[in-house]
Amino acid sequence: MNAPRNSLTVLTGLLGYPVGHTISPVIHTSAYSESQLDWTYLAFSVKPEDLEEAFIGFQALGGRGLNITIPHKQKVMRLLDEVSEEARLIGAVNTVLFRDGRSLGYNTDGPGFVRALREEKDFLLDGMRVCLIGAGGAGRAVAVQSALSGIARIDIADLDSNRAEELSDWINQEIRAGLSGVFRVGSREGDEIIAAADLVVDATP
Repeated sequence: MNAPRNSLTVLTGLLGYPVGHTISPVIHTSAYSESQLDWTYLAFSVKPEDLEEAFIGFQALGGRGLNITIPHKQKVMRLLDEVSEEARLIGAVNTVLFRDGRSLGYNTDGPGFVRALREEKDFLLDGMRVCLIGAGGAGRAVAVQSALSGIARIDIADLDSNRAEELSDWINQEIRAGLSGVFRVGSREGDEIIAAADLVVDATP
């Protein structure tokens, strides 16, 4: 991993807790080296009670950007100057850009999902019926971005039926009435919904 070499080295990193398992520094610093950028990427293990202090300190050091991982994706939002529409709807931020003294928050999960479908599979969501299994953080990002991409319908299942219903109700209230429903995996209705879907997404852990 590249260490900062001088005061001009651009600092980026990851805030989470714990982060000992992450390989993000290896991936990012390798990419920086390949691109001949004088940048570095460090993983910071920050306890929830220290989030605000760490965030402010990183910005004060002139850091350029951060990835945000659990358990900080929701709590970091109150520290930001601006949040993208996708991140606001999803209710979580995983990427922060520092620019001109301001902090800008984004959620790249949903846009990344849609982009991968388009570029890797030549698959467009407009008018499609989507079946989503898993209504946690990743599932919510997929559901929101799919709903914003013009799908015809999204049906959601989760082991926690209340969580699936909450996400479905939220989509119907905030994005478009009647766009979403829920189902139970293994039921006859669930089998029919899965069979009729244009795309089935497994967003379970």
